This record gives sequence, C-alpha cells and structure tokens, in this order.
Amino acid sequence: MIHLENISKTFKVAKRSSSAKDVVKSFFHKEYEEVHALSDVSFDISEGEIVGYIRSEWCG
Repeated sequence: MIHLENISKTFKVAKRSSSAKDVVKSFFHKEYEEVHALSDVSFDISEGEIVGYIRSEWCG
C-alpha cells in the first residue's frame, strides 16, 4: 500500500514579457513567479489497484 498525506508542490517559473525593453532586461535579471501545482493533496493506493496519470498539454 502507498500512503501520501498533505503533499504540496510549487514551481518557480520565469515571467515572460512581450516588450523589447523587458526582453533585453531579462538577460541580466529574470523575474520569477510561483505556480502552485499541488496543495495539501492526500491519497492511498491499495495493493492491486491501478493508477494512471493524465497530463493536459494546455496547462500553463
């Protein structure tokens, strides 16, 4: 049996800009934002159960 409790995951992602000034500026100093992918997720997988993972290609 697999038991996961209170799992959280945050990614640090570089901000994107469309202005030429900000693109050049980003070569020297990148700005980041946090993306919270999971927050306080818990689950159990019992012996004999089958689990699948589906990822959407449209996620940011």
